[in-house]
Amino acid sequence: MQHKQRHIIFDLDGTIFDTEFEVSRITAELAADRGCAMSPEEVFQRFAGLGCEDKFAGIAHAAGMCFTPAEITDLTLAHEDLKQQIYYGERLPVVPGVPEVLQALSSAGDILSIGSSNPTGRSRLGLEKEGLIDHFGSRLYGPDLVDGRKKPDPAIFLYAMRANGSSTQNTIVIEDTEPGIVAGRAAGAFVIAYLDPRFGSGAVAVEKEKSMRLAGADAVVRDFREVLGFIPSCAPVPIAGAALRSSQAKP
Repeated sequence: MQHKQRHIIFDLDGTIFDTEFEVSRITAELAADRGCAMSPEEVFQRFAGLGCEDKFAGIAHAAGMCFTPAEITDLTLAHEDLKQQIYYGERLPVVPGVPEVLQALSSAGDILSIGSSNPTGRSRLGLEKEGLIDHFGSRLYGPDLVDGRKKPDPAIFLYAMRANGSSTQNTIVIEDTEPGIVAGRAAGAFVIAYLDPRFGSGAVAVEKEKSMRLAGADAVVRDFREVLGFIPSCAPVPIAGAALRSSQAKP
């Protein structure tokens, strides 16, 4: 029986593009304008990867406040407009090591796709701008394809898996936030978490890695190139999920 190709689904912000911190800065500035002060660093560490509604609700709760539904709607619209402007800039910063990893996986014959909370059009815009679209083709999946559902709901990943005929046995998800990790695990994939260097190497980083593993990460890498160490370099074969988790996931 012929083996299915490996299917590797990448998040976008914070995983392919080094944009998650800038998104957190936008979130912090908008919340501060409504009387909820929180530093971009704390927003990044606590709320990166969540949808706008959850981010602003969490920031308000931390400040002992509560935004009304109308305020949440206004904040979300402003947030999306400012986030869109990041993608319309001249360049988008790419996470170091990403181009090499994508090239290696493409050369191995793997199916690569995007599973992002960005609308698919925005994902395409960024990938085309940075010359990475050829690795993914039309395999771009976002909330606009799943009735607006975002991570930690696994809908985007499940949609990507169905669209490519993949299963839990040959799918890997690469994420940088707990909501994405939860979604990847809920979809049944092997999950590799990328821990942003901004977390440093001290207690904050230790707690973040612990949080990622509790969310369901099978492996955590600090350098994106380390991703290849958790993906067999041979010709595409199914991922033996349980066996790979037990033999390769670091304690």
